[in-house]
Amino acid sequence: MAKILPSLGELKTMEEEPKPSMTMDRVLQDLVNEMFAFYAKLHKYHWNVVGQNFFDLHKMFGSMYEDVWENIDKTAEYIRILGVMADIRPPASVGSASTDMQMVDDVLRANESMLVMLKSAEEAADYYEHCDIENFMADRIDQHNKWDWQLKSFKGVTR
Repeated sequence: MAKILPSLGELKTMEEEPKPSMTMDRVLQDLVNEMFAFYAKLHKYHWNVVGQNFFDLHKMFGSMYEDVWENIDKTAEYIRILGVMADIRPPASVGSASTDMQMVDDVLRANESMLVMLKSAEEAADYYEHCDIENFMADRIDQHNKWDWQLKSFKGVTR
């Protein structure tokens, strides 16, 4: 007896990923707010870093906050492309580290949180078939992975 294969539509249904808990615009809106808090933390630490690592960290935090600022705007533009007004919430706190190594630790933790949110946004974009947003998120994940490596290397972490 011949085995009947499922249709392409049935295969798609069988392989579907679980639906994200939020709409694409809501995922991006939450991401914009997290990015804004990350930007504020980086900018504060850029201004206030002191000690023997001043020059390296001042430069690193500066290049990071400039990159994040540019990409806040791009993320907000994707929200607008989806037909929703972009909004921003000021962060409740932007960090309280006082030494250079505390700043690195705080930025590293915040960057790890950003990576979680970016991966979630990439998965949502894949689910909702927004290839442009998915590609943008993949680029952001690459950049944040690089910062993760650089921050850990600065601390002397090899794994």
